[in-house]
Amino acid sequence: MLESTIERPPWLLRVRRSASEAPVGAGIFVGERHIVTCAHVVMAEAGPTPLADTVYVEFQYAEPHRSIPARVVEGGWHPDPNNGTGDVAVLELQLPPPQDAMPAPLCSTGVGVWDHRFRAYGYPRGHEETGVPSRGVVIGAAGVERLQLQSDSALGFALERGFSGSPVWDVDLAAVIGMVVTRDRPRGDGGDPRTGYAIPVEVIGRYWTPWPLPVNSRPPAVEPSGLGATEREHLNKLARIHERSIQILEQQEARYAGSAPVHLLTQLEDERSRLSELRRRLGPEK
Repeated sequence: MLESTIERPPWLLRVRRSASEAPVGAGIFVGERHIVTCAHVVMAEAGPTPLADTVYVEFQYAEPHRSIPARVVEGGWHPDPNNGTGDVAVLELQLPPPQDAMPAPLCSTGVGVWDHRFRAYGYPRGHEETGVPSRGVVIGAAGVERLQLQSDSALGFALERGFSGSPVWDVDLAAVIGMVVTRDRPRGDGGDPRTGYAIPVEVIGRYWTPWPLPVNSRPPAVEPSGLGATEREHLNKLARIHERSIQILEQQEARYAGSAPVHLLTQLEDERSRLSELRRRLGPEK
């Protein structure tokens, strides 16, 4: 998949509860006219029956278009019964999507996602219309139906209000593995607002059985000998970006003379790990 598509995902939507309100969350286009988001994005106090009125969505990265009305499909309403399960809403667009809209590439978390890098996109306060990205690390399974995410410490945006419904892009698998649903609230020493949670795509598939796209059971095979020219160029570009990041972070670390903060050391370690994986995928230089 080309970098331009990854960085400007044509399956990302913003969701409004009315045509005149600011976006309150995100959604994932999954094909045909269907999108997936959180039930609490569609309706703030998500009750046992779906909102009767229409919500409105726009594709974040698509040709200019008006808001598209959407409604909850039959069997597509599963609010959280306050036990950390559910919170899924499947909507159907009432008008065709833009021509350049594309369904999200999906992959089950069953292939293993610990310590993978993730990207998400949300519409927090102050950025309701344009949105902002967030990034971090996948920690692992949490509770019965959740995947724990950790936003980069002290860097960028946390998965705060407005990120709900966002597709979780797994950088390692080059696929969407889940949907942001909530985060920990600050509670003094008892909670970290940079800890967020997602609903894995395979869990969403259990709630909505007419899942329109197959969910990959394994990550795409990446063998150095099988890289195409475009993909190799993309990986080399990413490697150069990580090399530059490492150089900058090492310079910052040196200024602390052995007392660098934990978040800086963590980021440096992560950048080195990403570069190592990219070099493995690229194989030996010819």
